[in-house]
Amino acid sequence: MPALPAVSFPVYGLSSGFVGSRGLGLWDRRQATSQEKDIVLPVFRVQLLHSVGTVQSGQPGRPAMVVKVSTICKRLADWKHPAPLQAAASAALFGLSELAGFQYPGEDQQAFLNELSERADRLSANLDSKEWLQLTVRVDQTTQIGMLYRTELAWALVIDVGELVALGVSGCGVEPSKYGFARIDDIGAYEILF
Repeated sequence: MPALPAVSFPVYGLSSGFVGSRGLGLWDRRQATSQEKDIVLPVFRVQLLHSVGTVQSGQPGRPAMVVKVSTICKRLADWKHPAPLQAAASAALFGLSELAGFQYPGEDQQAFLNELSERADRLSANLDSKEWLQLTVRVDQTTQIGMLYRTELAWALVIDVGELVALGVSGCGVEPSKYGFARIDDIGAYEILF
């Protein structure tokens, strides 16, 4: 089983008030340019998963509680998303699409997912859109203003934590402000899920 490589930035997850499963969903390295193809590049994103129960496909209104927290290192942001908040928004909106897709009850699920994907591309490129709402959340015992986008099935949240990182969060089955976010100093409590 692969181990998380060393990361040079703080990683965030749900605060200690959350009781449920915790998992390490993924980590991403910046994509190499043609000049960097033989270099091992540093990790720029770590995603932690938090869940209670199981997602029931096609059962709207009865989802499990799932929250995905992607921590994006601002100084290592991927070349595809040079602005760290856009990278965080992209991670959050992609997570929203995944969570909503699990729960979508209609037969035209692919059309629904295509629409969500197009909306995610548009919203991650335009963080000033009126579709993003402000939401106050707790991060490391302080309050922060995040940007929230919500559908009937799931939500996406972008939080600028400070100089080092931004968070792209998606969830369903729980309000985005129920739990705070905290720096996770020991990822040992997170099961590796891949």
